[in-house]
Amino acid sequence: MNQLSVGGGNPREFCIAVLMQRRAVISKPWLSHLWKVGGIVVNSQLNPETRQGVPVRSDSEGEDYLWSGLKVRLHKDEVESYYYNLLSPNPSLFVVTVVNEQGMAEPYQVTASFDEASAHIETEGDVEALAMPPELYQWIERFVIAHYAPAPRTKRKRLDWSEDHGH
Repeated sequence: MNQLSVGGGNPREFCIAVLMQRRAVISKPWLSHLWKVGGIVVNSQLNPETRQGVPVRSDSEGEDYLWSGLKVRLHKDEVESYYYNLLSPNPSLFVVTVVNEQGMAEPYQVTASFDEASAHIETEGDVEALAMPPELYQWIERFVIAHYAPAPRTKRKRLDWSEDHGH
């Protein structure tokens, strides 16, 4: 089963794969190649329990690797961040990558939370934003509708300046 259901029938995680692209850099002599996230494969059944990068293309321009075994997980304590992501002009998924022992950029987490992505940028480095696929947008939207309640607005109380406040 690709998705795990937790209460209410809405799954809390979604299996995906991430396409990583390695491209040669000619314009900068101090840099031989550059890694970037090329895309996301939704509902990936490729090795859902084992994270590995499989070469899928290689030519004179570079190489592409498909990393399976990743999951987007939703957490109730991040629901406000998901809400604001969905309302943004460009709803995104954020792919966090690290360079492994073989010198390959390896995706190790994918999140829909602005807050979580920001925390990774501040501590561990590379985070790329990708347009959120429609299937994941709808899935996250259902989760937000089920779990998000905006904080009630409170009216500020005005100080009564007619009283003598120690003057």
